[in-house]
Amino acid sequence: MRQMKYAGRSALSFLSFNLGWWACALGPRYQIDWVGPVFMPLWLGLHLYFTPKTMRLGEGLFLLSLGLLGFAVDTVLIYFGIFEVRPAAALTPVWLVCMWILLGLTFESMLVMRRSLALVCLMGVLSGPLSYLFAQAVDILKYAEPAWRSLAIHGAVWAALMPLLFLLRDFILRAALRERPAVPPGHPPEPSSRI
Repeated sequence: MRQMKYAGRSALSFLSFNLGWWACALGPRYQIDWVGPVFMPLWLGLHLYFTPKTMRLGEGLFLLSLGLLGFAVDTVLIYFGIFEVRPAAALTPVWLVCMWILLGLTFESMLVMRRSLALVCLMGVLSGPLSYLFAQAVDILKYAEPAWRSLAIHGAVWAALMPLLFLLRDFILRAALRERPAVPPGHPPEPSSRI
């Protein structure tokens, strides 16, 4: 049965994010960079399978947009020397793009935090750089020295980025809902689901 309540979807997204993140982090650490990306279809498939049908297209487009945005943002940060990836690369590697997409799996479970813009920004300041610090701890990424300055810049980027990501998700979900075809005569409309 495909119907899964909000709590079940939140638990699944938490599990998918953590398992996927560690696969993406430990792959490059042990020179098997492909491990995280290879498992991405599994996490995405599970996520979209249990996403309410009315939201599925929008959620898929949001995750795709998040991957493209993550590639662009981290490539700019690498270019300006805020951090470097190991082995050194000028462009954001696939495993790091996958981490951005994995973050997108958790957005539905974070909706309660949207009541306060300050809380959303604080979540960005803490969770963004913290994820990269964990990547540094497993030696796949390194902040430029002095580390405090690089972390401060990265935290400011994430403080601005997190509210924008929620707005992007809202925009894409609304646009996808508008694009849904009308219900054919004689078919009952689908029950609406809470985002």
